[in-house]
Parts: sequence; C-alpha cells; structure tokens
Amino acid sequence: MACRVAGPRAAVHGNSTVGGNARIEDLAWVNSGATVTGNAVVKNNALAQGGANLSGSVVIGGDAEPATACSSGTYLMFDPDRRCDAGGGEADVNPPHPIFTDADLAFGGGNPG
Repeated sequence: MACRVAGPRAAVHGNSTVGGNARIEDLAWVNSGATVTGNAVVKNNALAQGGANLSGSVVIGGDAEPATACSSGTYLMFDPDRRCDAGGGEADVNPPHPIFTDADLAFGGGNPG
C-alpha cells in the first residue's frame, strides 16, 4: 500500500516527502521540508513542520506541531518544549468531563403526556 493523503483538507506542501504506508488525514498538513514515511500517521489538525522526520509507528494528531525526528509514540498536543521521546503521549487532547445521568438530561416542567 502506498502513502495516502485522505481528508478534504489534508495537504502536503512544497518539497515534502511522504512515502511507505504513511497517512495524512483530516485537516493535517505536512509543510515543505518535512518527511513522513513508514507507518507514520499525521491527523486531526496536526502540522508536520519543515525539518520534521516522522517514521516508524509515530502518530501525530490533535494540534501537535513536531519539527524534529519521531519514530514512535503518540503526540496530540502542541508543546514546543516537548521533543519526540517515544513516550506514550497524551491520552486525549480534550479535558475529561463527567458522565451525565438520566436526571441531568431529563426535560422538566412540561406535561409528560
């Protein structure tokens, strides 16, 4: 399977290289000078900056903007101080919220008939 750019606004710009089984999805962009190969995935609103070298099984998503070499781990949040350290990454870019009960979701004050 060749590289795949999927999504209505996914884009690969300039002299970027995308190959192997790499996927660019959703609204993700790969800027000039970036390389995305192997099984790497760039998705959501992520931006692979020029100079980024993404390979292996790395997943870049959320609003992450890597500009370094990454070959494993999951990166979902923009953090200019965080380098690709092969860590587990962030579980979710959205803060947790409570589970609503049926009472929380019930309409009140009307005639139930």
